Amino acid sequence: MVQKKSTAAIKSLIKGYRRRDMGSPQLEAHQKKMSRHERKRSVSIISCILIVPCVTSMFRVQLYKRRHDVTFYYPGLASQREKLEQLGIAGMSSDETSDGNNSKSFRILTPQWRSPLVAAWVRYFDVLYNRARRDRVFGNGRGAFPRDRKSARGESKSKKFVAGLPINAYRQEWLDKQIDVDNVVQPGPSVPWLHEPAIIE
Repeated sequence: MVQKKSTAAIKSLIKGYRRRDMGSPQLEAHQKKMSRHERKRSVSIISCILIVPCVTSMFRVQLYKRRHDVTFYYPGLASQREKLEQLGIAGMSSDETSDGNNSKSFRILTPQWRSPLVAAWVRYFDVLYNRARRDRVFGNGRGAFPRDRKSARGESKSKKFVAGLPINAYRQEWLDKQIDVDNVVQPGPSVPWLHEPAIIE
């Protein structure tokens, strides 16, 4: 164990000296490379932790992360962050793609349990995220912007749901079909699913 620590320490020192000897352009290129590696590593870690089974699920992880990130840029969204965290990744819609005539269409699959109030509420985060991207808040603006998901809408076939949310986060028709709502769904008191108009001013 001691030998392993010593080897790691020596390697770290060597890397430090090499970085110190790099010229400014070389150092900048190295830092960019490391940042890119770290971003890819972070996405991989999230995937492994959540045991993401498919591309659709990975999309939900990314969608949640974008919406969560933007709450730190607009002060008016700070009060909404807790509700977003309650919804979590499982509360995000997914999508499926279909190719045709040299273009891709994206069909939004909304969780069947989720209220339309929540759907409108979460889409506002996407509008603000796009605005922040244009302002280069999240890096230098490289990479594709989030895709436009207005092509068509549908309902997810998944039976999974997020328990313990405010009761008006659930679709009433879905609640009516559930058995023992109080113990299984465990809904809390209603809350407003609204954003302050002044957030983007």
